[in-house]
Amino acid sequence: MAFNYRIYFTERSKNRIICWDPDTDDAQVVAGVSLDDDPSQRLNDPYGLAIDAEGNLLICDSNNDRICRLRNGTVEPLIFDSETETARRFSNPTGITIENDCIIAAFAVSDRIWKFSRSGEHQGVLGRASIPYEVVSLKEYIPPSEVAQHPLVSPTSLVSQLDGTLFFIEQRYGVLREYHPDTGLRCVFPVSRKPEYSPSPKRSAPKSRISDYHPPCPNGLALDSKQELYLADPVDGVVFHLDIQQNRMCRVIEPEPGYPPGRGPAALAFGRDGTAWVLNSATGSVDSYEPTANGPWRRGAKSLSNLNGIPLSLNPSEVGIVCS
Repeated sequence: MAFNYRIYFTERSKNRIICWDPDTDDAQVVAGVSLDDDPSQRLNDPYGLAIDAEGNLLICDSNNDRICRLRNGTVEPLIFDSETETARRFSNPTGITIENDCIIAAFAVSDRIWKFSRSGEHQGVLGRASIPYEVVSLKEYIPPSEVAQHPLVSPTSLVSQLDGTLFFIEQRYGVLREYHPDTGLRCVFPVSRKPEYSPSPKRSAPKSRISDYHPPCPNGLALDSKQELYLADPVDGVVFHLDIQQNRMCRVIEPEPGYPPGRGPAALAFGRDGTAWVLNSATGSVDSYEPTANGPWRRGAKSLSNLNGIPLSLNPSEVGIVCS
C-alpha cells in the first residue's frame, strides 16, 4: 500500500467534485458548491476530469458549456464559447485528456473533438460542424483522407497514448473508436455484432477476442503506466483489459451476483503506485484494486462509499475520476 496522492471524482447527481485522500480517509467537496452563492463557482453536470501540467484539476462542466480549472480552491473558466459566438463549438464538454501539454476535449453536443494549446490556440481533431437534419451512418473504418469530413455523434470519454493514438467513446452508437492521423479512424469492436447483455448474475459470456464481442455500454476509459488500455462497462458490470494489437481482451473485474442490472464499474483511474481506483455505480463507492499479471484483479482494502455519513450517489454514466 503506497498511495501518497489524492483521488478526485465526480458526483454528477449533486453537481460536485469530491477529493479523497486514501492515506488519511479525509474526503471533502472541492468544487461545485459555492459558500458565498457565487454562480461562477457552481457546476452543472460535471463530467470528465484531468490533471494539467501544473497539477490543477480540469473539469468538464458539461451543462454550463465550459471547461474549468480548479486552482487554489477557485473554479476558473478556461474554455468556453463567447457570448457573441454563434457556431457553439464548445457545447457540452464530456471527455478530457492531456497530450504533450495540450488539452484534448470531446464536446457531445458540438459533436467534435478539439485540441487546445497552453497559449489558448485550438484546432479541430475530429468531427465537423453538423448539417441540420443530417443523417449520420456508422462506419467501421474511415481512412485518413476522409477523416476531416467525417461527422461524429456525441463523443464522450477519451484517452491519448504517448504515440498520439486517441481512444474515445462515441456515445450515440455505444462504440469505442481508435484514431491516429496516419491510420485513420476505426471502431475497436465490430459494429455488426449486437451488444450481448442478459439481466442475470452471469451477464454476458466472457470473450477473449475483441473481434468476437461488442460491449453493451462502453463508458469509462483509462491507461495504466504502461499505456495499456482499460474499458469499464457498467451494464455488463465489468472492466476489460484490451490488447488492441493482439486482438485480445480479458476481464480484470468480473460482475458480482449482487449487482443490480445495468449498474457496475463506470470508470477507473490508476495511481502512480499502480493501484486501480474504480468508480462503481452498483455499490455507490470508489474502490481500490490491485492489478495482477494474469486473471482478475484483487480487491483492495480501501473504499469510500459516503461523505460525512451520507451515501454517495454515483450513476452508471460517471466518467470523472483522476489521481494526483
